Amino acid sequence: MSKFYPSKPKQTTDWKGISDKAKGEISLDISSPIKFSDSAVNACFDKWQKRFMDEWVNPIANIGVGNSITQYTMWINKRISYAECAFLANDSIINNAISKIANEIFRKGGKIVLENQNPDFETEFIKKLEKRIDKLKFFDTLHKAVMTTLTYGGALIYIDTNIGQNSTLADPIYFKKDFITSETITNLRVIEPYLCGAVDVNSSNPLNADFMQPSKWYISGAGVVDKTRLVSLSFFNAPDMLKPLYNYFGISLPQFMKDFVKIADGARQALGDIFTRFRTTILKTDLSKISAQEAMDRVGAINKLRNNLGTLLLTSDEEYVESITNLTNLDKLLAQMQENIAVSARMPAVKLLGLTPSGFNATGDFDLKSYYDEVMSYQNSIVKPIIENFLHIFSLELGFDLYPKYEFENLNTENALNQSQINATESQVVNNLIQSGVITQEQGFNYLQGKKIIDKGEEFDESVDDFGLESDLNYGKNGQENEQTQITSQTDNA
Repeated sequence: MSKFYPSKPKQTTDWKGISDKAKGEISLDISSPIKFSDSAVNACFDKWQKRFMDEWVNPIANIGVGNSITQYTMWINKRISYAECAFLANDSIINNAISKIANEIFRKGGKIVLENQNPDFETEFIKKLEKRIDKLKFFDTLHKAVMTTLTYGGALIYIDTNIGQNSTLADPIYFKKDFITSETITNLRVIEPYLCGAVDVNSSNPLNADFMQPSKWYISGAGVVDKTRLVSLSFFNAPDMLKPLYNYFGISLPQFMKDFVKIADGARQALGDIFTRFRTTILKTDLSKISAQEAMDRVGAINKLRNNLGTLLLTSDEEYVESITNLTNLDKLLAQMQENIAVSARMPAVKLLGLTPSGFNATGDFDLKSYYDEVMSYQNSIVKPIIENFLHIFSLELGFDLYPKYEFENLNTENALNQSQINATESQVVNNLIQSGVITQEQGFNYLQGKKIIDKGEEFDESVDDFGLESDLNYGKNGQENEQTQITSQTDNA
């Protein structure tokens, strides 16, 4: 028996053709059918032609091969637009989460550290760096960039320099002393992601360091800008496969919180409706004996008399019933939804919503400690490299090829207290060793300075008596190593 529908021959995939297309050998003719005399029109056409030729083709992930997952982004990935991110950022809970994280990162500030330098030079140089930072309002710009990144998923910091006559925005900045001193920074600006787009991206060779990282950006109203003039910032990075869908930035915090806030807000409104009508009065009567108007008048009279001092008259065939909705555990259900919001925002409910922890001896200290650890990870992995990068640029402007470090203050007060107790204990042990004549004052000073208990800028006063033990100690390389080991072991034992 023949089939009603004829079978089709098996189709084979032309992987070589797809691979050639991925390498840029596009068989499709996309040359301009009309030659325009207007140079601006030709430039615009060439720009879009280059964009089309730079389409990301990945046969393994089924991207750019005629059935791309980008066609189903709204259903598979649920990426929200930049406009929706802006609208969601107006929500009180989401706005609170964004501002809390951004403010917490810079709440206690930090300090600039210049290692292996003369103390006098270090102090003077750090003062110049701080003056330069204040003049450019660097930390205000960085705070705005963090807020923008959390809201939209990413941001660019534009390094505005006094560009020379032979340079353009498309030309790179060379971070060398001679170049930076001639093209100094005049301003820093934050560029929202909806005002820019990637122009040139290495999307074919994952062995290169710049894989899926734009080398040039198109800024609205400014044109093509080289990546060296921009600093890209993102907190929650998207996978490489989905980076084109996120404009080569990251995922926004409103996208993580949207569904949880929506569900919790719906539950809040439903709970309000339950409170409005949790008690229902039912009067069982024969309505066929009275008219509709009489029935309504009767109900109105009952509602007026319904209190602890009122009396309700019923006929022998009527029954008065009150139905009360059970409100047990509704508070726990709402609290669970609020905790889900806090989880999506990556912060404890006591910080996001101001809720007091419930339960026996519940203080929320552990939750706050975990939250501070999370914020400090943002500081060290995302914000700190950007700060140190600019500190290097500012050093080049001052004529020195130095790499200053930046250390954030500890946000966890409990850890700071523990560290102070440890420092006090170690200092006491060293003092006891000096008093007992086991080590000299200079050895104890050097040990405490190595532990950063004593500031490295301090110098030991050699005029102080060392208890006459200096001649008895074995100096030299091996002797100093043995003394340092002895101090460490005795401190640990204590």
